[in-house]
This record gives sequence, structure tokens and C-alpha cells, in this order.
Amino acid sequence: MVSLKSARRAGLFILPFVILPFGNPTSSAQSRPFERSFFIFDKPQIIISNATTISIAPWDRNEVSLVAESSGAEVLDKEVKIKQNKNKLEVSFHPSKPDKGILLTLKVPPRSVLDINIDNTKIHIKHPVEPVKVSANQSLIHLDVPESTELDMEKALKARRYQQMQGARVTVGIGGRRSGKGPPHIKAETDRAVIVSHGPIEPPHRPMTYAAHVIARHNGFMGSSLRKSYPHLIRPPGARRDSVAAPLATEKEEGALRLETHLINLNISVTDRSGKAMPGLKQNDFSVYEDGVLQPISFFSPEESPFNLILLIDLSGSVRDKIDLIRETAIHFIDITNAQDSVGVITFTTDVITVSHLTRDREELRDRINFMQPPWGGTHFYDALGYVLIQELRRARGSAMRS
Repeated sequence: MVSLKSARRAGLFILPFVILPFGNPTSSAQSRPFERSFFIFDKPQIIISNATTISIAPWDRNEVSLVAESSGAEVLDKEVKIKQNKNKLEVSFHPSKPDKGILLTLKVPPRSVLDINIDNTKIHIKHPVEPVKVSANQSLIHLDVPESTELDMEKALKARRYQQMQGARVTVGIGGRRSGKGPPHIKAETDRAVIVSHGPIEPPHRPMTYAAHVIARHNGFMGSSLRKSYPHLIRPPGARRDSVAAPLATEKEEGALRLETHLINLNISVTDRSGKAMPGLKQNDFSVYEDGVLQPISFFSPEESPFNLILLIDLSGSVRDKIDLIRETAIHFIDITNAQDSVGVITFTTDVITVSHLTRDREELRDRINFMQPPWGGTHFYDALGYVLIQELRRARGSAMRS
């Protein structure tokens, strides 16, 4: 375990909260699907319970085809209960393990009526004349439906629909009302969030974040790499740059003999076997070797100067419900730093938010941390890290900084 005194040498502290899923890895072996076919009259009523994903396609037969699969595992006969009574077909799944998802593919007559039950969610589908897909997890229902679908979301108040708006794909609220004409006709009753799309949801084109803009407009490896992907960020000729070109040498300087010496700076922290820092060490307590040759120590000094510390805090969706714990931990970290250290706080999801620039004002830091709110977004960690290194720590150039 690294002590605070030794960790302070880094000068850049990252406070991530990472939740790693544990469990058995999914097997890649192909398993035999569970398949059944049922002759049925026109206008059948089909009831499906406890399937994770249901894909429904119409066909011109008085027959229902059912194929059930599970990723990396076989769907056993004892996990499926089927009951048929004339034109009514009931299919319920009872997986042997709670994390065993059932992927169900149905082919049905186009005048079918389906009732899908998933926990406390009910989806009613009438006349699926085109393919319909229903997917569910603990917090979200996703409906992939045709453009012509009539949607009854009067009992699904959290329903939203993807649509194109000014060249971007956005979601608009459709909860508590009806829309469309159909067929098909779909009614949802659920307390979960519902997302409706027309066609599979593809990852949208990622716009360039503010953090990436800042990185791309500076010299260095990260900036040059980003400018290759975004040529419009290349500075025009004559634009101000952060670095200043060295003046051309005169003839007199070119003929002069130049001698250069290099002073190698080594930052060292020493701990005992229990991980505690060992104070009071002197120059004679150290020996420095290079390629087996003892090197002279020109200068030795205990590091007592204040540091610049940046808390880089992940507030993405996986930790949204832990915001109180994050605030408490960040404030505790600030409380145990030296009073002369400057601390800054940056949060990130898809983009960065500067909660506080580097400051020694602990009361201001506590107030700002207490008012941190987690925005929606992904986890663009490297954008955020590059922004901190290039933008925030540049403000403290010339001070006692280690990065």
C-alpha cells in the first residue's frame, strides 16, 4: 500500500471509481437451440413470459415457429413450459440460473396477437405485419419497431423514441400518450424506461469533445495524433503557437565551441517494510550508480515544497448512484492533504467539467465538491487525462509539480 507522502510525489491524483463485473466467462461453444413448431388457427393469441429478447417476424402460414437459445448454454426442456389450447399458445421460460438470458425467435401469422410478460412489464403486440424486436434488462425496455407502428405509451411514462433532428439522432419523450397509426399496434405497461427505435440502434458518430479540442490545439504527440483525425484543427500559417521557435544562430555563434552538461534530477521516496515514509535521510544515506559506476551527487534536498494535485473523478453512468460516496471520499482526500498544497477537481463522463482549478482554499473546494452533479455520458478517460496534463497543469508551470 502506498502512503500519502510517497504518493504525493506524482502530483497528479486520479480518483476513479471502477466497478468490474465478476462471474464465469461466457462460453463460446455452440449449443443446440430449443425448437418447436405449432399448427394454429388464424388470429392466434400468443403469450410469452420471461424471455430476455424476443424477435418476431410474420410469415404466411397457420403455424408458429419457436426457436429459443441462450448464449453459451443449452436451453433445456425442463426450462420451458408450453401450453396450447386451439388458437391460444402459452410459452414460459424458467432458466436454471438467474443470469441465463433467453433469446427467442418467433415466426407467426401476421394477424397474431402477442402478450409479452417480463417481470412487471407487459408488452401487447397486435398484427405484427413487419418484424418487431423486444429486448429487456433490469432498467430498460428496448422496442425495435417499424415506422408505421401505433404506439400506446399511456402506461409507460418513461418512454422515449429515437428520431433524426437537424442531422443528429436524439430521443424525444412519448410517455403518457399515443402516436402512429399501425399496424403493428403496440402497447406497453411498465415503470422502466422504454426506448423505441426504427431499426437497430447504432452507436452515433462521436462528436469531438471540448477536452479533445484543447488537446488537439497543443503541440506534442497527443495533439498531432488528434489533428490527423481532425484536419480542420490544424493551425493556419502565422497563428500563435505555444512554443517559440529558437532564433537562428549567427555566423559567430556557429563557429563557437559549445560545452553542455546535464544534471539528472531523481525524485526518490523511501518507505520502510510497512510502507511508512522514512524522514530525516541525508545525502550520505544514498549512492547512485550508472552502468555500475558510482556517480557524484551534486545536490541533495528533502522535498518540502508544496505540490499541485488534481483529482480526476469519473462520474459516468456506472457510478451515478454512488455520487454521495464520491463526494465524501473526495472531501476526505482534501482534508488529509497539506494546507500548502494546491488542489484542483475535474470530473468527466463523455466530456470534462472543471469543478475547481488549482487552489489552496479548502472551504471553496468542499463547497464545489458538495455541489457536484453527475451528468449523463460515457467514460472518455483518456480525453480527460490529456486535458488535465495539457490544460490544467500548464497553469501551474514553474511550481513544484510532478507528473
